[in-house]
Amino acid sequence: MNKKVKRNTNLFKRVLKKKGFKDYKEKSLKYAKKLREMYKSDKFKEHNIYQTMDMYKIYAIILMCLILKEDGLSKDETLEIVNSAFDSLRKILYRIEKVIDALPFAWKIVRKWNIREYKDRLKDGSITFDNFVVTNEKISYRINKCMYCEIFSYYGIKEYCKIFCNTDISAYSNLTKHVKFIRHSDLSDGDCCNDEIYKEESKK
Repeated sequence: MNKKVKRNTNLFKRVLKKKGFKDYKEKSLKYAKKLREMYKSDKFKEHNIYQTMDMYKIYAIILMCLILKEDGLSKDETLEIVNSAFDSLRKILYRIEKVIDALPFAWKIVRKWNIREYKDRLKDGSITFDNFVVTNEKISYRINKCMYCEIFSYYGIKEYCKIFCNTDISAYSNLTKHVKFIRHSDLSDGDCCNDEIYKEESKK
């Protein structure tokens, strides 16, 4: 746990310094103390039961949002800063996705990944689906409950869960040659997450 506290505190400290917060050291100390308390809490133990969710990371992001919100920043400002804290890790994933996008069988990879994700989510109960439909050309699903949003809601910042809701949009923006992703709604500001993913003809 101490390593996770230190790692996430360093991420927060670096991004605060980069964004020009003069009190970045004080905020970082506050963050480390509070994050350690949150990791030890009964609520964390209650939430930390889903194998498909990195609860240490989720709680780290929630606390970043809470501290920046308390500082008077808007939701958009807060999410931009928190996203920036994880830029280096995100870039690694995006590079992998661009390699996949260059492959002629990229759609098959995406299709298998979605099926596996669906089965894993059903198994641990982290997401509740109204429907999940897969054909050779299309994947569509509707989600009525997601533990990401449930946990953000518990801390009074459901709308800030957009940071996780948007990860799909960001990921599929690097998979454009063979895959088309359409998001109709998400749970951070609506009553369901409704997505469609289509096989596309290769775009040279």
